[in-house]
Amino acid sequence: MRVSPGVGWGAQFGLKLENGEALAAFRKMAGCPHIDPQAIHFHLGTNLQNAHLYQSALAHVFELLQAIQSDLGLHLRYLDLGGGFGVPTVRALENRESKLNTFFYKPYRPPCVEEIKPVSRIIDDLVATFQALCLRFRIDPPALLFEPGRSLTSNAEILLTRVGDLKTTAHGFPIALLDAGINIARPLTFEYHEIFVANRMAAPANQRCGLAGPICTPMDFFLKSKKLPLLQAGDLLAIMDAGAYFTSFANDFSLPRPAIVMALDGSHRLIRKKESYDDLIRLDDYR
Repeated sequence: MRVSPGVGWGAQFGLKLENGEALAAFRKMAGCPHIDPQAIHFHLGTNLQNAHLYQSALAHVFELLQAIQSDLGLHLRYLDLGGGFGVPTVRALENRESKLNTFFYKPYRPPCVEEIKPVSRIIDDLVATFQALCLRFRIDPPALLFEPGRSLTSNAEILLTRVGDLKTTAHGFPIALLDAGINIARPLTFEYHEIFVANRMAAPANQRCGLAGPICTPMDFFLKSKKLPLLQAGDLLAIMDAGAYFTSFANDFSLPRPAIVMALDGSHRLIRKKESYDDLIRLDDYR
């Protein structure tokens, strides 16, 4: 059963603990011979950078575990803490700094790597809390499950996009128009991702520049200001940490999705072809 522990994400994620609906659901399942409850699951957020939220959620969930073990005689096999483990090179953008970037062209600050705990240390903290709660509530320890998607895939993918043209705003601020739009790079609008000029890696980043995509909508604007080398048409930008979750969020709005190439040990191969117009209409039936 998925539950909402009352911290982190929760509005649409599971049965609530504080109003008793999660316990009521377990009580109903315990009386049904065709259902065998095995696990509790919760999901608290994304790119979490320490164990604090998980530890708070565990304290609430163990109260439920104690109730279903003592009152209903249920001994669950699994406790799934969901995903959300962060990476040190990506962070959520705050509303205030987004406004400063939009209206005053102030570049976003990079994440502070030293402030972010490695996943291994977060796991150690969680296991220590879990063991202490098992003793405190006298719970038969279920197996802990995790879903560390972002921390596994984030740096496994890089998005390469080419500068097609350069423009200036009415105030003379430069904008680079890219061949990648929000249909494949939407996380850039709400997360910090580092960007390099891949064909000129040694060039100093000494100019502020806006980055926009090719889609015909004012929403296709990634950043109003980013410190980069002086860009030229044809430059290739490398957008880092695209493994979470550029490909998963990608869609074919206005433009087909790009190819994906796997690079390993000095070799490479195409693992997904670029979409064609035929791909966009393959499922349509005009008869």
